[in-house]
Amino acid sequence: MPYFKSPDGTRLHYRDWGGGPPIVLVHGNNVDSNFWEYQVTVLGEHGCRAIVPDRRGHGRSDYVARGFDYDTYAGDLAALLEHADVRDATLVGHSTGANAIARYLARYGAERIAGAVLVSMVSPMPILPEDRAAIEAAQLVVDSTINDRPKFFASLKEAFFASGASQEAMDALIARTLTVPLEVAVKTARTFLDPRSDNLSDLRAFTVPTLIVHGDKDSFSPFENSGRLAHQAIPGSRLLLYEGASHGLTISEQGRFTSDLIAFIEELSLVSR
Repeated sequence: MPYFKSPDGTRLHYRDWGGGPPIVLVHGNNVDSNFWEYQVTVLGEHGCRAIVPDRRGHGRSDYVARGFDYDTYAGDLAALLEHADVRDATLVGHSTGANAIARYLARYGAERIAGAVLVSMVSPMPILPEDRAAIEAAQLVVDSTINDRPKFFASLKEAFFASGASQEAMDALIARTLTVPLEVAVKTARTFLDPRSDNLSDLRAFTVPTLIVHGDKDSFSPFENSGRLAHQAIPGSRLLLYEGASHGLTISEQGRFTSDLIAFIEELSLVSR
């Protein structure tokens, strides 16, 4: 299995499937590279090279106690693109993975990048110190994760998918989330309380064609506070709002989403049939 080294020496695992134009898929909290399994399969069949890293502390990447912030995630992504000699890539990020892509483009530029797809992005706005309700909500996630993670995560699964996912698919995702060490899950949850999680200025720095995909029933990242803000901040971005879809639309709406992703890639002239 391929690995690369992050700037701080952490060994990170990635999957590299297929040949052709590179599509780099970045997952969010509490999952791993298998989160993108439907997309990897179809992208390979459409003549693309799917490159899918495991975030630090997740999947087969090193178990570490540091670096759970967007600056570090962006550095990890930069190291992957250099290690794999990736150019003219389409970056695809889900949830906090989309925010990590935003930080990457702002810090490292678009020299290696042809386009970006932000899926179910979490709010690009940080939680302000005076917003007590938001702070308490984020702290509740941390506390609930610490107190009884299996029960808490299971309570979220139907809201995560809204509709379109089988019970088996929902249960499989919950089982996957529980493979992430608890202390890592808590670290990633605390990212929402980090004032450095401000992505609005990152988004304004985008210079590549960008597709924003969001569900109008996303209670984890409500559209008005996330997808809409990203669309407004990124010049010329395109928005696809999925009616009835929630945060996990890459699975619950995987057929539609993967088709939309391939269409976007084809428009970038990345896929040759």
